[in-house]
Amino acid sequence: MTEIESFAVLYRVLDSIWIEYEGLFDDDFPGLLGDATPSADGSPMDQALLEYWQEQSADRDPANPEEGYAAMVDFLKAWRDVGESDTKEITRVIAILQENRDRYVALWSEEVRRSAPSG
Repeated sequence: MTEIESFAVLYRVLDSIWIEYEGLFDDDFPGLLGDATPSADGSPMDQALLEYWQEQSADRDPANPEEGYAAMVDFLKAWRDVGESDTKEITRVIAILQENRDRYVALWSEEVRRSAPSG
């Protein structure tokens, strides 16, 4: 799985949180998702996000759901530490992921399978 493919999995899992919990977010999280939206080549609109992802997933195998989930949480923590606003939306996303860990590990696994080339 390439970094861009694994970033696409990250985006889809985070987007699922947005879809379910949209009413909780109106600042940092929608901004992050907008910047993470895949461009024509599949990379995020904001290339800095791909660099953060590369840092957090470098020693992990994002095709492994447990490792991909852990990289996703660390990615969000790193992004939060850069400068989260007073809304604490990224902290809330991390809490949702941690409170529903098994669900999001399973969703990561499902999205990895969806990303795999058919053959």
